[in-house]
Amino acid sequence: MNQNHPNLKIHRHCFTEDWKTAQKWLKACPDVHFGFTAGIYQFRQEQIEAIRRIPLDRILLETDGPYFKPKSFDGIGPTKCCLPGMAIATAFRIAEIKGLSPEEVLRATYNNTRRVYQIPVY
Repeated sequence: MNQNHPNLKIHRHCFTEDWKTAQKWLKACPDVHFGFTAGIYQFRQEQIEAIRRIPLDRILLETDGPYFKPKSFDGIGPTKCCLPGMAIATAFRIAEIKGLSPEEVLRATYNNTRRVYQIPVY
């Protein structure tokens, strides 16, 4: 990772590291994106700081289903299974951390996903 990879799209799945680690990735791989799950509800302060400082255009929402079911969905769906629609809880937490509206986070992460995975609009 010590060299620059300007043309490589990278999705750091289930990112749980701190800001210092995120900075290294951002420097070495200008097109890196960081995926977050509902696990962010249990993050320590240094992990929350990473979310706060990672640019919104580099954030992706994940469920990592069936794991990381948000507590706000207890009693809904399979007992301990995280479903795709539950990623909205992650968007709400990211919005809270970054001081943004959930709509801003949802719009940005939708566009980020389309860009990273080259999903066309019909």
